[in-house]
Amino acid sequence: MFMRNTTARDWILRYIEMRYDLNDPNEVLLIAQSADYLDQNANVTATGKLLFEFSKFEGVYKNEQHQYA
Repeated sequence: MFMRNTTARDWILRYIEMRYDLNDPNEVLLIAQSADYLDQNANVTATGKLLFEFSKFEGVYKNEQHQYA
């Protein structure tokens, strides 16, 4: 479960960074926390898990297994 949460957290931070074209990691983290994707300890919340899971269905997240197939 730890690896899945780490993957989700990394994806959420990269998603916010790319969507808003930000270069400041502190600002990206603040946005993720204010949107309730991450808690104050930078753990993925239920909302963040939903964003990560639904992004797979919309084609935003590519599984590495499918990239090489």
